[in-house]
Amino acid sequence: MQIYKYFDGFINVVLAIFNFFSRIIFGLNPKVRKLLKRNVKIKELRKKDECYIIGNGPSLKNVDLSLLKDEETFTVNYFYKYRKDGFKSKFFVAVDDIFAGPETKKYLESVQSKDIVMFLRYNCYYNHKDVLDLNHCYFLYAKQFQEGNEVHIDCNKNMTACINVVLQCIQIALYMGYKKIYLLGCDFTEYAQVKAEHFYDVKLPRIYSMGDGARWAALAHYHHYALRKYADEHGMEIINLTPNSLIDAYKKDTIERIRQI
Repeated sequence: MQIYKYFDGFINVVLAIFNFFSRIIFGLNPKVRKLLKRNVKIKELRKKDECYIIGNGPSLKNVDLSLLKDEETFTVNYFYKYRKDGFKSKFFVAVDDIFAGPETKKYLESVQSKDIVMFLRYNCYYNHKDVLDLNHCYFLYAKQFQEGNEVHIDCNKNMTACINVVLQCIQIALYMGYKKIYLLGCDFTEYAQVKAEHFYDVKLPRIYSMGDGARWAALAHYHHYALRKYADEHGMEIINLTPNSLIDAYKKDTIERIRQI
């Protein structure tokens, strides 16, 4: 096992060098820095001390989202393509590569409304600005690798890149200053299943091997550990309300107890 410790040390040095140059590239890109300047307003969007991050995991089938209609909530990715009960979140986050491409342009256009604030990849601005209401959109630039427990959550700068969108939601929520961040529908079980499963019935085939899935999942787990550490150090709390979730970084609870049903 000792050899793997040396390997991890070497990898951390490589990542530190990469991040150093990533920050330089960001600093030399006035176009992107100008786009992100508006992100100083993001903290003003928070009106409460608590928020709910809603993933698209299969456990969401059993959650009555009407319980959260007056709360500050985040939804992600294809939530609005498949959720048909009329629930609207305050925030919507779609930062995967696919959402900067032409195949999702109409979907993003359909999601936007004056009641929903959207957080998108920075290149969505260049590719989709003709259909987006920019008054309700904020754009993120995340090109840094996680180094140990160090994470960069400043939405005005080059952030730590995330394996999945839930991690990015947590980073945004921490940046906004929420004291309590609750997770729902964040099963994080996909890497341990033959087929990808979500709250919707569309069954998607695996796009990577079990080995690759486990490797990416390990990186996501360590990112969660780093975010828990950040939250602890800043007087914040992340609480996982998802039954049987494989995310073990946070305290577990139930939505029934939190909402006193």
